[in-house]
Amino acid sequence: MWSRGLRRLHCLRLLCFLMFYEGGRSQPILSLKQEGDIFEGDSVTFDCQAGDPDAWQYLWLRDGTNLHESWDNSSTQMIKRVTLADRGSYRCYIKRKADPIEELYSNTIELQVSERPAAEITSVRGWSDVFKNERLVLQCTGDKKYNDWSYRWYKNGEELQEGHGNGTAKGNTWSIDLINESHGGTYVCRGERSRRPTYTQRSKPFNVTVRDRPMLFLTMRPAWQTVYYGEMVTLSCQMIAHIPGLQYQWYKDGDRLQAPYPIGHRVESHIYSISSVARSDQGEYKCQAYSGRPSVQLYASDPLMLKLTEHPEVSLEWTPMWTVLFAGEDVTFSCRVEGDSQMKTFRWFVAAANNSKQTLSCENTPSCPVTFSDKNQSGLYWCETELGERRSKAVDFTVTADMVALQTPPLPLTEGDNVTFGCRTQNPTKYTAKVFHEDQEMLPSGGYFPVEKEHEGRYKCAVFSDQTLLNSSEELHIPVRDFFSSVTLSVFPGLFVSEGQTVNLTCEALKNSFLDLPVNYSFLHEGVLISAGTDAVYSLSNVKMNSFGTYSCIASSEHGIAKESAVLKIRLARDWSPIIRYAIGSVLLLCLIGVMTLIHIRTTEASDASLVVNPRRTPA
Repeated sequence: MWSRGLRRLHCLRLLCFLMFYEGGRSQPILSLKQEGDIFEGDSVTFDCQAGDPDAWQYLWLRDGTNLHESWDNSSTQMIKRVTLADRGSYRCYIKRKADPIEELYSNTIELQVSERPAAEITSVRGWSDVFKNERLVLQCTGDKKYNDWSYRWYKNGEELQEGHGNGTAKGNTWSIDLINESHGGTYVCRGERSRRPTYTQRSKPFNVTVRDRPMLFLTMRPAWQTVYYGEMVTLSCQMIAHIPGLQYQWYKDGDRLQAPYPIGHRVESHIYSISSVARSDQGEYKCQAYSGRPSVQLYASDPLMLKLTEHPEVSLEWTPMWTVLFAGEDVTFSCRVEGDSQMKTFRWFVAAANNSKQTLSCENTPSCPVTFSDKNQSGLYWCETELGERRSKAVDFTVTADMVALQTPPLPLTEGDNVTFGCRTQNPTKYTAKVFHEDQEMLPSGGYFPVEKEHEGRYKCAVFSDQTLLNSSEELHIPVRDFFSSVTLSVFPGLFVSEGQTVNLTCEALKNSFLDLPVNYSFLHEGVLISAGTDAVYSLSNVKMNSFGTYSCIASSEHGIAKESAVLKIRLARDWSPIIRYAIGSVLLLCLIGVMTLIHIRTTEASDASLVVNPRRTPA
């Protein structure tokens, strides 16, 4: 009996021991306290749980390698600033302090570390060099997968606050108006948000250099003080500093010049060229340069006045009388001053393709022989008096490699000009050369006298042997501009008139040419001629109802030259006085009604008040 009880007690003790021992051998559980994506620089905490924490010794593994040299034996391990090198498979294992031989291993946790997003700083205008008094706008961009970034800005290592150095933070930009030297330096930005990734890497440094504002220069090449009718003029808009992406605008007399440009005018970025200047080209020219939009960054040149004179005092002559030359041909230039036969000393110049003025070798001589050896000698040729106070008209000479040359005057032509066309070949004695206009042979002389609008079109020079076509030049389109640059009709006292008034119509005609041709003026009412003559003013006396309607005028001259003004409409001016009188009367009547109503209300209120103060007694 007693021995049986001892056996039962022994079994109970053994069962309790086994239960305790097996419970102590349960596998430790490894957990990572952080949730979501982990980025470089975040803190990471591993927690290893194993029953009674005081009974165990904790050890750590990454990718199977023991971390005992860098990690202690506690159950919790923290990496304060995780890096990409910390990525891997982590486990913990435990040993009982009383029995360190036995080891128990936890589950595995894969630590994924993502590269922290980088911020990028850029200039809205695309460059880091800015000029005094301009506006600087820097833009910071974080990872575009997230749209809830806020930004911090730093300059030379110090954080920028709102208003610092007149800076303003708005959204992802830092802007400074009227920048000066103190705003130069190294700028950095960083993005922040409330969720992971909570911040970006700092951007790469962005260096801002503040320079003196550059000047925009408008020059004329060659740099002449006075230009003569028919000469070639080139205006150049030049910026001293290099600014990428500049665009240019051109102005004449305050008005912007836009396509389509006048005949003979061409715009190529910062170059404005006129192949043959006319009277209407006189005026004040300016250019503007801008980047992006004009409101972003704008530079304006000083004005340049283009003055035009009909004929110079110095005459340039040359033999043979060709301006389109074959390679190797010789031309002899001579110069003379009108009314001064004693002037024999001249200086000779050429402006080649780049329009830079160069001196010819035959300086201080009355004549100058030139051999046009190749096309590089094409350009403008002229002469000047010894001191340079007077010059001749510059003439454009071209060296062609073609076998056939078409000789034309400076283009475009102007109505009324007296011109001559020429056609020649390198072997003039063997062949016959002819000029064709719109595939029709011109007169034997190859010229028109004078030019009319119908002479505009395609021209070419053809060479024949007997009746056989041997060769021809390239077709050249020759434009003809109007003799009148503009015709304007003005009305005084205005377009709204009353019956019985007198109205003056004035027709103003401006010319492209210096030709002194007579001008006639025609006035039209509803398209019907009502007056014609040399008087530029037409008066409508005692205007009647049938006088109202559309009017225009036509300026005309010899040889079919004519140009019409825009149409203006003269209308009857409505007599507003009855309406005004009615309106004034209505207002006065309303005021009177209002006053009477107010008096009635006040009288009624006073009567009611007296009844309250002195109530009547009712008889008994």
